[in-house]
Amino acid sequence: MPTTSWGTLGTVLSWERRLRLNDGPLDLDAPDVAILAPYWQHVLLLLEVYRQIARREAQISAGVLDPLPAPWRWLIAQRWPGRIPPLYVPASPRPAEGCVRRPSSAR
Repeated sequence: MPTTSWGTLGTVLSWERRLRLNDGPLDLDAPDVAILAPYWQHVLLLLEVYRQIARREAQISAGVLDPLPAPWRWLIAQRWPGRIPPLYVPASPRPAEGCVRRPSSAR
């Protein structure tokens, strides 16, 4: 998790409330969202994924899936296989960029 200010948390909580109440879709181009660290943008994207699953019958929109790391798309596909377009389902989860895998003997 990146260093986070109270202002950032306020922005995330404000968007969380809007998405939870279905007040509209997440807008990644909104000035308050665009300045967030990728970590917080991914959190909001996951909330938008759930909003779409809970409030719509259609597949999750590509604009929401595109910015998510492949392992997250894979996890979404495992939980809601009929809601993610096949194009976005990786064959297997891979560690997110920057993650380091420990050798199996170190676990």
